[in-house]
Amino acid sequence: VAKQEKKKKKTGRAKRRMQYNRRFVNVVPTFGKKKGPNANS
Repeated sequence: VAKQEKKKKKTGRAKRRMQYNRRFVNVVPTFGKKKGPNANS
């Protein structure tokens, strides 16, 4: 499979901010088993 061109990832502070947002900002108060980061449900 040929490599696809994709946008370059953010670096440094911006990347950290993205991680922070992914982990803490849009958290849904869930119960039971945690879904993986790539669970399409």
